[in-house]
Amino acid sequence: MENDVSASNGSAPASSSSSLRLISYLSPSVPLEYCTLLVEYLEAKLNRHIFLMAECRGGGPLPDRPDPFTSNEADIGIIACGALELTLQRAKGHVSLIPAAPVFVHPGANDRPVSFADVIIHKDNKTKYKEFRLLHGSKWAYSNKMSFSSYTRPLYELKRMGQNSNFFTKVIETGSHVASINAVLGKAVDGAAVNSLVLSMQQGLRSDVRDNIVVLQSWGPFAVHSFVINTRVPKELQSQITDCLLKLHEDAEWIVRFNRFKLTKFLPLTTDHRNEDQVVKKAVEGMRLETAVYY
Repeated sequence: MENDVSASNGSAPASSSSSLRLISYLSPSVPLEYCTLLVEYLEAKLNRHIFLMAECRGGGPLPDRPDPFTSNEADIGIIACGALELTLQRAKGHVSLIPAAPVFVHPGANDRPVSFADVIIHKDNKTKYKEFRLLHGSKWAYSNKMSFSSYTRPLYELKRMGQNSNFFTKVIETGSHVASINAVLGKAVDGAAVNSLVLSMQQGLRSDVRDNIVVLQSWGPFAVHSFVINTRVPKELQSQITDCLLKLHEDAEWIVRFNRFKLTKFLPLTTDHRNEDQVVKKAVEGMRLETAVYY
C-alpha cells in the first residue's frame, strides 16, 4: 500500500495479535491528520498498536489490485461514500460495516451523519453565477468518476433540470476535491461540486479558501464516509471498536482535538441515506460528465 504510516510508538509487526492495521482511502482530499488522530484515539482506548496505511489513488480498494480485506492485509478501512458498495461486493464475506457513523458540522446536517455536494464558485463570479443553472456553458471540475458528491450527484441534478451531460462547455477531472477547490481558486474552472466535509476542513485550514470560495448551493444530504472491518477480527474486539467510536463525544479531551476537523460525534449507523444514494446512482446510469461538442 502507498504511504504506510506507523501511528504507534511500538515495533510490533502488523500481523501480531496485539496490533491492528487501518487503511484510509480519504486522502488527499481529507487530511491524513484526521485519520492519524482516529488511530491515536483507538490506540489509547483499545491499548493496541495500530498501523495506518493511506491509499491516495481511489476512494476504496483499487479495482486492478487484490482486495486488502479478502487477502487479509487490512483490519479496518475508511471508505469514501462512492466506493462503499463496490467494496462490500468485492470483499463479500470478508468485510462488514462498523455500525458507527461520524457526524460533522454543516448548516444542513442537523446533527446527522451525512455529507453534501457543495457547489462552489470563486467570489469574483458571485454576481455572474447566482444559481447553478447559470453555470450552463461554463468550465466545470470534478474529482473522479467514483465520487458521489462531485460526479454522480451533479449528473442527478442535471437530469432533474432536464439537461444532459453536455451542460458544461469544458469538464476537467482533477483527481481530488482539494484539486477541484484549487482549480476554482485559480480560475482554471468556473465551478465544481466538492464534498462538504472536504470543503469545511479546507476552510478551517486555509485562509484563501475561507476568503475566496463561495458555496452557491448544497445538494444532499447523502451518506458520509464509512468504516468497515475485516470479519476475521474477533467479534469482541469489533464491538469494542464500535463502542469506542460511539463514546468519543463523551471524552472532553479527545473531542476537542477532533473538533478541528469539524467532527462532533459518532452515531449508530442506519441505512437511510445509503438507500437514497443507490436511487440517485440508478437514476444516472448511462450518463457521463463530458465536454460539450459543437458542430
